[in-house]
Amino acid sequence: MDELVAAARELANAGRSERALALLDAAVADRVGRAALDLAAAEVALAGVWFSDSGQAGKRLEVCGSEPGWQLDFLRLQYDYSQLLHTGDELRLGPWGKAPAAITGDEAGARALAIEVARWAAAIGATRLHARVAAFLAGADPLAEPEHD
Repeated sequence: MDELVAAARELANAGRSERALALLDAAVADRVGRAALDLAAAEVALAGVWFSDSGQAGKRLEVCGSEPGWQLDFLRLQYDYSQLLHTGDELRLGPWGKAPAAITGDEAGARALAIEVARWAAAIGATRLHARVAAFLAGADPLAEPEHD
């Protein structure tokens, strides 16, 4: 069973999620084995949500039932989070997504954190990070796209 789940994960990592799900669905297993395969299928379907949501992740999680367990609970948390980041068919990260009020957040807190980050970045020699934080402290727009990297 472990080899089958590992093969399905490898297929999914190679962009072959549909093939991985077909492999897991075709496997014959007892009740305990089927539960493990269903959990792996939910994981594979969920990984695909970020790239091309086939609508299967929610259905695959439902098949797993409501029995608690950290792996299933974590998959459900990831699924819920992915749903918050998708607006229609579009992935909307950061404050442009579900929290547009975050664009005008706690500036005093952000400045205090930036000062500490700048201090630590300078101390460890992280020059690029230090330059970005220094630019923020000098008034650069933190949400603007970088000119070059």
